[in-house]
Amino acid sequence: MRTRAVFYVAFLVIVAGLLIARSAHHHPSISSGLELAAKLNITNSVKKIIYDSKDGYFYTITNKGCFGWGRDGHCTIIESGSTSAVAFSRDGSTEAITTGKYLSVNRLHLHEASSPLTTVAVSNDGRWVAAGDGTNVLILDGGSGELSQTLAQAGPVADVAFSPDGNLLAVVCTRAGTTDEYNDITVWDTGLGRVSYTLPASSAVAFSEDGTLVATGSTDKAIHLFEVNGGNPKQTLVGHSEPVQCLAFSPDSKTLASGGGDKVLHLWDLRSGRILATLTDAIPRTAAVPQGVTAVAFSPDGQVLAGAFGDGLTELWNCQGANP
Repeated sequence: MRTRAVFYVAFLVIVAGLLIARSAHHHPSISSGLELAAKLNITNSVKKIIYDSKDGYFYTITNKGCFGWGRDGHCTIIESGSTSAVAFSRDGSTEAITTGKYLSVNRLHLHEASSPLTTVAVSNDGRWVAAGDGTNVLILDGGSGELSQTLAQAGPVADVAFSPDGNLLAVVCTRAGTTDEYNDITVWDTGLGRVSYTLPASSAVAFSEDGTLVATGSTDKAIHLFEVNGGNPKQTLVGHSEPVQCLAFSPDSKTLASGGGDKVLHLWDLRSGRILATLTDAIPRTAAVPQGVTAVAFSPDGQVLAGAFGDGLTELWNCQGANP
């Protein structure tokens, strides 16, 4: 009888160990109450994630086109083939899509650039559209679609981002002849058409929704926060073991999401400067994931966080539990 009891206890210990191991294998590392809501296998590397508050969808931009997704993981292909970028105003009233050398504003106004367009952004109020054209940034009127300004850059344009009021535009450029070396970020005054200030060379940039901070991240593996007015250094966040590749502020500007080449997505509490939650890949794979986390975005209500990995897998997280 004693032998049977010992065997039974040992059996329970083994079962418990297997359950714990299985849980640890199939779930991400989470330091706060986030839940995986959906996983989307796109099979193509995601360059950017954009939310559209008008239809409630978010869009993943890949080298094979633009895909629209609902929070339940349902997919609708809205643009395929050579679509390189898409952007929306905050209320969804202004839409910009780039295809090769062509930029469409609200699908009514078509502008042809001199070289293929690589990125696009729309100001929150829909007043301005900015698109990267080789070593230039084109500024168009969001209503008429007419070209307003051409801003010359020091290298190929990799990304553009408007401040919430649309008065500033941050431009990320790679160095000529490279894809992973970057020039200093130039922050332009969109009204005057001149550089307001520069920020240290970085591959990622984002403005906080309250208009007070601009964040950058790059090969030094750190995130640098600056004051929007003047570009003065504010804070440095250290937590990634590889270069920081993408950034996004929560709508309330209290949390910053960062994705890195280390395949980790951090959520930062900006009041304390501490990591609020850490998300690693939730889906086991046999092959190594290239490029790490390549894109990240919050839904307009701040309830959902989308993060994309280099092999195209995109995960949606319910992030109410991560609010500081």
